[in-house]
Amino acid sequence: LVQRRAAHAFQRQMQQKAGPSAAGAPRKLTIKPLRTAPKLPANFEQATWAKLLDAVRAVHGKRAVNHSLEELYRGVEDMCVQHMAARTYDKLQAECEAHVEASIEALQTPDTSAFLSLVHGCWSAHCEEMLTLRSIFLYLDRTYVMQSAARRSLWEMGLHSFRAQLSARPELLAKFQYKNVHMVPRVEKVTVSVATRLRPSGLDNPIAAAFMLELITGQQAKFTRIRKANARYKTREGLLEGAKVALRGDSMYHFMDRLVTQVLPRITDFEGLDRKSFDHDGGYTLGIRDWSTFL
Repeated sequence: LVQRRAAHAFQRQMQQKAGPSAAGAPRKLTIKPLRTAPKLPANFEQATWAKLLDAVRAVHGKRAVNHSLEELYRGVEDMCVQHMAARTYDKLQAECEAHVEASIEALQTPDTSAFLSLVHGCWSAHCEEMLTLRSIFLYLDRTYVMQSAARRSLWEMGLHSFRAQLSARPELLAKFQYKNVHMVPRVEKVTVSVATRLRPSGLDNPIAAAFMLELITGQQAKFTRIRKANARYKTREGLLEGAKVALRGDSMYHFMDRLVTQVLPRITDFEGLDRKSFDHDGGYTLGIRDWSTFL
């Protein structure tokens, strides 16, 4: 008891000597700015792009990437934050165009069928490479590219580079007897439509058909109406006939890729596509009865 009293008395004496502010008043925390502002290393852009370039060439060469995807993603983010996105996009585009040009130059065969098979293999490999590169440069694609109207997305940039390099080859024009570059066929638009039987319920209902189209394509469907009345089919002008969706750009190519790789192989007793389904304007019509193959 004597020791406790002595300890309390000593503590009170120390508080009195320290002053009233130290007895329990809060202390003020002062943060002073740094004497020198932080600066980027002198070779920050060159070193970061060297890592990214090594990863890009590793993806193109089907090799393992030396750096982790997280490190590469952070490097792209740092370059975008430091206002280096435009130069990074230009360098990536030049590297992709050089790789596509070298890949297409390697397609040398006199047989037309074998040439188309080589083009298909080159195209499939190019799509896989662009998907990997887009995952690395995703921050660039979602910030700088989306804010720049003149810039294509990384996926569209890869598609445009492949088509431009392929159509510019004189061997392609001579092999298929095209007179100029504009005669090379290209896909401009894909229209997905459905016609209903005007029943009040079920999937034949236009509203249900439009909802199903939106699930398949990921875009809002537009209703179509009957333009001319027909007494034989008991239809009146202005009635809802069905729905349709027009796809362009990235969504068009994604839909075509899913159609060829997933939907058509699921069709029972599929015997291929009919070559006679082309019209005089170059359009191709394909009908699928079972919608479940898309889901």
